[in-house]
Amino acid sequence: MTIEFLDTTDHMVHGHEGWLEVVPVRASEGGRVQIFFKWGHNMESHGLARKEGLKFHAISPGGERRSLEISEQKEDCYIVEYTPTEDGIHHLLCENTGYYVVDKEGKHRRGTLKDYPDAPSASFYRQFSHTTLLVGDASKDSSHPDAMAELPFRLVPDSWKALMVGDKICFSLLEGARKLTDISLDLAYTEKPGGPVIQNNLHPDEQAHYSLELDPAGCYLLIARKRIPEGEEGVYYDSSLTYTSLIKVE
Repeated sequence: MTIEFLDTTDHMVHGHEGWLEVVPVRASEGGRVQIFFKWGHNMESHGLARKEGLKFHAISPGGERRSLEISEQKEDCYIVEYTPTEDGIHHLLCENTGYYVVDKEGKHRRGTLKDYPDAPSASFYRQFSHTTLLVGDASKDSSHPDAMAELPFRLVPDSWKALMVGDKICFSLLEGARKLTDISLDLAYTEKPGGPVIQNNLHPDEQAHYSLELDPAGCYLLIARKRIPEGEEGVYYDSSLTYTSLIKVE
């Protein structure tokens, strides 16, 4: 059956982002899981991004990074399959990039200053989507400490561990090795994927920590955004970073 592709990639200039959902959230060593990449805003799906701009990876508890490929396309998601071979907490990641300009007529165009040298605005969009997979006995902090360090923009909890309803977790927002202190996070919550979404914001405390209580059960999506005024000469003027982290508790 042919799946109709509703291309809404260009909506990243208006705030669209991707997120990852994994089924099941707990797996056994050697058991296959499915990773769903969805696209829209605050966990409300809207079409799909072009798969040519997507790169998927899994990072094992021991720090091994593995590239993953899209195995199936549906109307509202791409599906990636992964078979973990190690107990512990696995990181699942997707990177999505795009270059857009605003031309002299005020229209958004896909491309760079090389394509539109007279464009008054040109930006590089780089978005990261993240979730975790618990395999076997993941009751302890078994995640490789440097697993996420190479990402330029990321949310990092005080400890990577299995989470349960009622747990309270504390995050820091990092740009490289630097902790960011003045950015509010968007928070989207739904009792189940595809259900009604409740939206809120998280603000950092005096130590630049974000706290989140996982109650009730459901899916919690944290969304961080930052615009960087520096660009690459002759290519783009500025860049936009987005990071989403989905936490599912049952």
